[in-house]
Amino acid sequence: MEAKQHTLNESQHQSIPEKREGLPRVPTGIEGLDEVLGGGFPGGRSVLVLGGQGVGKSIFLSQFLIDGVLKHGEPGVLVTFEETRSQIEENLRGLGWDLGQLIEDGSIALVFIPPERTSSIETGNVDWLGALAVRIDAAASKVKAKRVGIDSLGSYFGTYAANSQQTEIRHGMYRLFQGLKEQRITTVVTSEAVSGASSFSRHGVEEFVADGVISLQTYPGQNSTVRTMMVEKMRGISYRSGAVVFTIGAGGILVYPKIPVDTSHAATNFQVRFSMGIEDLDHAMGGGLPQGHMLMVAGNTGTGKSLLGMHFADAGIKNDETVVWVALEEPVPQVLKTANAHGFEFEEAKREGKLHFVTSSLLDIVPDRLLYDIVRTVSKANAKRVVIDSVSSLESGAFNREQVRDFLIQAAGYFKTRGLCCTMNYLTAETFGASQGMLLGGAASNSMRLSSIVDGIILLRYVERNQGVQKLLNILKLRGSTHARDILQYEISNCGLQLGTRFGIR
Repeated sequence: MEAKQHTLNESQHQSIPEKREGLPRVPTGIEGLDEVLGGGFPGGRSVLVLGGQGVGKSIFLSQFLIDGVLKHGEPGVLVTFEETRSQIEENLRGLGWDLGQLIEDGSIALVFIPPERTSSIETGNVDWLGALAVRIDAAASKVKAKRVGIDSLGSYFGTYAANSQQTEIRHGMYRLFQGLKEQRITTVVTSEAVSGASSFSRHGVEEFVADGVISLQTYPGQNSTVRTMMVEKMRGISYRSGAVVFTIGAGGILVYPKIPVDTSHAATNFQVRFSMGIEDLDHAMGGGLPQGHMLMVAGNTGTGKSLLGMHFADAGIKNDETVVWVALEEPVPQVLKTANAHGFEFEEAKREGKLHFVTSSLLDIVPDRLLYDIVRTVSKANAKRVVIDSVSSLESGAFNREQVRDFLIQAAGYFKTRGLCCTMNYLTAETFGASQGMLLGGAASNSMRLSSIVDGIILLRYVERNQGVQKLLNILKLRGSTHARDILQYEISNCGLQLGTRFGIR
């Protein structure tokens, strides 16, 4: 049975709309961060980026400036106190950014104040922050800057702070930021955090004067460094609170925000059914899987969980529906080979853009990152079906049980807002049915309390009878739908999974 066509309103395909404020927004240039901020930094304000050594503060600031030039035509000023132009250019070249060309074009002005120069100034009555403001103003006027990045203000303070009162530093910073604000220049400033307290600057004043504060942290993972970012404050706008994971790659920083779910809306429809790709199973399920439902296929190894997912994906491909396969159990080439062995033309579907894969190493896997990758792929492909193979792999990786459960709650909520159907595989502990008359044993999903999250459960298991092993299928649950309650026999062959007759206990 093929899935009936159903078109959602365009508004139902989009993420939850953010509340828009009166302040104009300035895009950060960091994918995912604008989503956290509801559109970007408040225009003309100052933002402090705090963190320890090597967390990515300089990359954050550079990405903000370079993206402003390349994507929004907004010139900028880069102020640095430690690294020379050649050093900065070399560092950014590895991320694919040509800072030298932007400086030559007059799109970015570089203000470099070397340590030996700052140290030669007597602190006395010298307005050292005022002197810095003069240099920045001159550079900003030259290129007609809309953005300024100061990396790092803590380095500049290092020369003077010992002989200056906190009130003096605070007033000087206020005048510096206020001057830039009056020119409607958006400013990003980096500073080192106190060791062990990422949300407090070394000199204890920067976070109070700046309009916004973003802290960056790292912690060691099993195979790599895990990075997190948190908006501590952002005056004048609403934003999503809590830490989010980010990575640094060839294109700079990429943030993986938590997925907002509008629980007031669910694009589910019990009259619209998506075929499982097996006619007898569709009939047993009352016509297939209802739109917007998440189905858990539970069973031990070798029972055909992945194969059932392939039938489900193949039915979507044949019905001209885009499918996303989340491959956590096996690498994509192995999935394609297995599918080909059972007659599913997944390689061709992949080439034609009907089948998309999301993969992730189970080492250092992070719930928000995986979910963001799934959501982004689903959104770009406008997918109708998702197969997760398998959920139990997440728990055997870096997720604990509560993280897996939270991940699935968010995923289920998002899928419902889009009217997607999803099947997910779960490895159960029991290999065989129990004694005669107790074929279901102690099964299937209670250990992680998943039954309340999913809309349907199909249990696959073995039973030993008459000196042989038989495979049995039972539809334990299908929310809002009449379904067969018999225990059904099935077989696996080169043609896939074939459902048989009702199993009789002998």
